[in-house]
Amino acid sequence: MFKLNFKIAWRNLIHNKTYTLFNMLGLSIGLAGFLLILLYINQETRFDKWNPELKNTYMIAADYTKSEAQYKGTKIKALFAKTTRENVHDVENVSINNLSGRKLAHTYVNNGKEIKQNFNTVMVDSLFLDVYPLKASEGNLKAIFDTSNSIAISKKMAKFFFGDESPINKVLIQDRGVNFPAQELIVKGVWDHEQQASYFDFEVLMATNLKEYGDQLLSNTFSTLIKLRKGADPNKVYDQLNENYIKELAKFSTENSDVNYQPTLAQAKKILLENEGIS
Repeated sequence: MFKLNFKIAWRNLIHNKTYTLFNMLGLSIGLAGFLLILLYINQETRFDKWNPELKNTYMIAADYTKSEAQYKGTKIKALFAKTTRENVHDVENVSINNLSGRKLAHTYVNNGKEIKQNFNTVMVDSLFLDVYPLKASEGNLKAIFDTSNSIAISKKMAKFFFGDESPINKVLIQDRGVNFPAQELIVKGVWDHEQQASYFDFEVLMATNLKEYGDQLLSNTFSTLIKLRKGADPNKVYDQLNENYIKELAKFSTENSDVNYQPTLAQAKKILLENEGIS
């Protein structure tokens, strides 16, 4: 029965070649489109799936209007991190950093031969790896906080410069541009960029020295990541973060450091509108 049906179908296809061609072409295009969409979705959703705390990890965005100009961005004053640590119990950890990164030139000198390439470099504080738990495939990532010239690099970068050799304690020269002297950096750790695919797509991790900002630290803006405690309600925490920051920002605006000075949310909004033009 099957053989008979197959013969009938085959003869119909042969006798209607144009119809068959269009059908086969349509099927091929449909399958190809489906596969492309599947590959794209897989590519876009693979980031950070390795992170066991992904559902509790958030990047903070600022959204406000100042002097009738709207601002939306992923940088916020360091004041946010300070007041969140002190006042929002359901936030376990806060890290301020520069996750936008910069493409900086790195050079490796081996037997008089120079290998040079640009790689995306980010500066992070000492709590970064507690919030965003990258794991080392070689060396120790937290060693970047031991000295100012220590770095961690991706496996891709390690392979580019050192091939199959261990990159640990090898020296790379970083060129930050004409206004900065070249700096010798020591590789202390490597992470696997394929096993730990990151939304931020950085290739070099360096420690940032927050003391350099001095008294201006709280007014400087950074990328800010937070990790919630297990069981915390994100919607509840959002309301706490928002209200707490508005109040602290208003106090910061008035330069009133009295701990007993606690404006209400309505008073804080009024202060920000009058002093900063912020709504």
